[in-house]
Amino acid sequence: MRKRNILRMQRVRIGQLLKRFRIERQLDVKEICIGLCSASAIGYFERGQHVPDILLYERLLERMGVSPEEISMMVSEEEYEYLIWKEEVFENIEKKHWNTLKELIASDICKKISCNEKIERQFYYYAKGILAVANEDYVSATQFFEKAAEQTIPQLYEILQMNVLLSALEVQILMLHLYCGIRSDVLKIVEGQAIFYGLENYLYNSKADIHERAKCYPKLICIGMHLFGDGFKEREQMQFCQKAIDMLRENKSFDDITELLRLYIPILKKRENRECSFYEKQYEVFCDLLQSEGLDTEFRPECFNRSMPKLYLVSEYFKMKRIEKNMTQEQVSEEICAPETYSRIENGVRFPKAKKQEALTERLEIGWCYYRGELDTLELRAFELRTQHRIAEIEGRRYDALDLLDDLEAILDMNRVVNYQYITLCRCVSECRLRKRDVEETCKILEELLYLTHKKNDDILQFTYYSQTELEIIGHWAQFLREQRKYEEGIALCERVIKQMENSKVDFEQQWNGFSFVFRVLSDLYFAVGKYEVSIKIRKYVKRENIRRKDAINIPETLDAIADSLEHLGMQYSNNYKKLYRYTYYIADFYRINKIVDFTKKYYEENFDSQIIWYEDYFLPVSVW
Repeated sequence: MRKRNILRMQRVRIGQLLKRFRIERQLDVKEICIGLCSASAIGYFERGQHVPDILLYERLLERMGVSPEEISMMVSEEEYEYLIWKEEVFENIEKKHWNTLKELIASDICKKISCNEKIERQFYYYAKGILAVANEDYVSATQFFEKAAEQTIPQLYEILQMNVLLSALEVQILMLHLYCGIRSDVLKIVEGQAIFYGLENYLYNSKADIHERAKCYPKLICIGMHLFGDGFKEREQMQFCQKAIDMLRENKSFDDITELLRLYIPILKKRENRECSFYEKQYEVFCDLLQSEGLDTEFRPECFNRSMPKLYLVSEYFKMKRIEKNMTQEQVSEEICAPETYSRIENGVRFPKAKKQEALTERLEIGWCYYRGELDTLELRAFELRTQHRIAEIEGRRYDALDLLDDLEAILDMNRVVNYQYITLCRCVSECRLRKRDVEETCKILEELLYLTHKKNDDILQFTYYSQTELEIIGHWAQFLREQRKYEEGIALCERVIKQMENSKVDFEQQWNGFSFVFRVLSDLYFAVGKYEVSIKIRKYVKRENIRRKDAINIPETLDAIADSLEHLGMQYSNNYKKLYRYTYYIADFYRINKIVDFTKKYYEENFDSQIIWYEDYFLPVSVW
């Protein structure tokens, strides 16, 4: 009887997440499910009587404003194949590889209905519409985007007057329908303006995470300015641009930043705004950064900064957790399924049915999913506090960070290993930085924390997954080894983790936030032993990935580190590192990262030019990065 209750609790977990987010954001079931499923289906999910397929689950969370890339999901080989195909579609749109895109759309993967038929069909029409845009066939594109929208938005033209919720991709489809509809004269100007104002109001006032809104709002403003710019009053244009810039600043993202600034600067010039010169320099910096990585600075309404959940293959994840727990296949499968059946699951030949998967994940102590990969909780407030804590750490407000950590700990179940791991990590690092804890002692604590959830194994060929928390433990551990001048030990730790993940079928870049930190620490370690070229190579890789992902939060620190390495290589790189220090300053200033702004400005003025007036300075191209 007790076992049955445990399985029941495990089965309800996905539904509990859906219900908790819906209640805490004060959302109505009908607003969430329209065009996707019935209200009664949501009730079945929330009560744990049914489990939504992966695409529907992802879409429901998106409509509630939860970013999919902050979610970890276990998927079958078939689901993984489809989701990777989808990712390839996005990548080929971004790279303008239209022939490859055409082949992807025509492939068998696209036609296999393995998940949610309605959502898959919507994406198919969306991709066809993009292909029509590439051929400048705006009439056909408008028709495809209308078909795509109608899959989950049953009343297309009335939707914005109704109480419904939309995912970021659904908003993107509506924006492209608007853009192509006006370009092709399928939509009248008055109709288009009504759609624009409806979307602008919806996005700006949405309860969604800032990341979800920031993917769409700046693009919408650029589309609106292109289509109806002359019809907006100057004050209205300025307000739209400023709201979009503020959203990008808050989210620390690059989405459509060059086009937004290009449209905003002439408005500032007309008003003789004194910030105009500074925005012009920032515009030049963003253009140069993007172009240095071969990325477009032209406005491309068809490009979408997609969100993708962290994917864990059931086959690999089951095997890893079984090995960590020192269990045989027979022990895991006992009273659940035949050992031969379980062996097929681990080999990826078979995907377990819902009830068997519930039982196996319970036995291996695996949650169905975990939000943000760091905390085991259903409390939305916990994730809000986590975000506030991280901002306090980035801004150097360590005492505030510790206070927020106390508030976070108070609402978490600290008997859960992942919660204990996360809180202890944050507290331990902050106390060490405040000199309340010894560095050597901190290293020992971090090592113990890591092996709470990972089996200690020096075999670098054994693959494993790491959560965001585990990657941060490893990164901080390596940092503190560097402070103890244990450089080789720190390098070995970072490289072992990277090699382990390279042996997995799942691309470790899906966990980029954590690995970005590990790579940056590895670069610092190579820098410390005088291997500046290796350090620069790693930092350039981190820079390229952060720019490609349009994630600006680590860009200033990365540019500063590259400049520092170039400075140590010699005066022959002086133009380059001086320029990079100033690029660091301008980007950090745009995103209001005041700690880096103050440090960089002071360093530059003390070491290179004490008379520099930043906003009047000119730019030279950076030839070597």
